[in-house]
Amino acid sequence: MTAYDPKSRYDALFPNDRTKAESFDKIAEKYYFQNFGTIQKAEIDLLLFSEYMDRIYKASGDAPNDYSNYTISKLLGITESRVASLKEKKEVKYPSEYDWRQEFLSLLEKAEFKDDKVRIFVRDGRLYSVLCNLVEEMGSYSETTLTRRLLVVSPPVFVDLMIEASPNKDKEEMRNKLAIIFADNKLDSEAYVTKRMTVREALRESSSQIIENVMLAVVDQIPIAGPVVYEAAKGVLSAIKKAYSSNKSKSKE
Repeated sequence: MTAYDPKSRYDALFPNDRTKAESFDKIAEKYYFQNFGTIQKAEIDLLLFSEYMDRIYKASGDAPNDYSNYTISKLLGITESRVASLKEKKEVKYPSEYDWRQEFLSLLEKAEFKDDKVRIFVRDGRLYSVLCNLVEEMGSYSETTLTRRLLVVSPPVFVDLMIEASPNKDKEEMRNKLAIIFADNKLDSEAYVTKRMTVREALRESSSQIIENVMLAVVDQIPIAGPVVYEAAKGVLSAIKKAYSSNKSKSKE
């Protein structure tokens, strides 16, 4: 059974005078710069919550996923819904800097391929918002399910996300490799490169057979998003390959 000891967690998150002083300075700015008593309690609550969450994100050895809304609600004595609301408001007013790509990589090992879709459970609300926004910017969407924060996307969109999670210096090479695969399948590879299309857009008007051929080539021949991302996603990519290979075999019968 998880122990919810607010004092122990506080001591772990604010382990010395420096970390405590840094937070106090931010509070002092709201009171001692000719503005004493003018700030609303809700704003102080948000500031203190932001400091608490930032310490969670920065503290060595503490993964953000260890601090679910339920855990934080137990530690702070508030409801899960209020925790969720404060997290959302914090990212608007006091956005935290973090590498969403690394967080995304950490989830790929548990990604699943089911009913022709890639499914990834994203516990961190920040990361879920980032991924949903990326998918929307790519002209697609995550399917709505009864499970909260379950990202459900097609394999082409999943490949696009893997590319986005890769270092910027590698992306041009990836697009060129994808263009070769598109050309081999008689797709407009030049438009894919020059118009900065997504994989989903490039395959939008294609037959299911062409989509399967392209995705098999991507999964089977190229660790398209680089070895680190590819290894993390190897399980779900293998499942996609198996499914598409099976469909291809059936079409030949």
